Amino acid sequence: MARGVRHPAETRSAVIAAIMAGEDLVNVARTFDVPARTVRHWVQVSPDVCRASIPKKRAVLPELVSDYLTSSLETLTEHAHLMCDPAWLGQLNARELALLHGRTFDRAFRILEAQ
Repeated sequence: MARGVRHPAETRSAVIAAIMAGEDLVNVARTFDVPARTVRHWVQVSPDVCRASIPKKRAVLPELVSDYLTSSLETLTEHAHLMCDPAWLGQLNARELALLHGRTFDRAFRILEAQ
């Protein structure tokens, strides 16, 4: 029973070469219009592929978390500058000022606590 499309040998060779060059498996599959599962199979059965030479997928999550935290801290810094503006502060009532102070202190304390 045939299990799909037969791909030309040139395509298979180009896919294996791209994987060995360190390209991401999913991106290679998209580029060559070959199912990712097929690409995985080709990599597994290919005698040319040294698994140790294939780079592991980069950790994206730590990078995203770092970027998010940096952006959040920059935003909080801008908020802190805004909160020093007497004209802006004058628009708030006592309750709003107390909430603002409490939240600002809480965030600053949590950041320090994490260090």
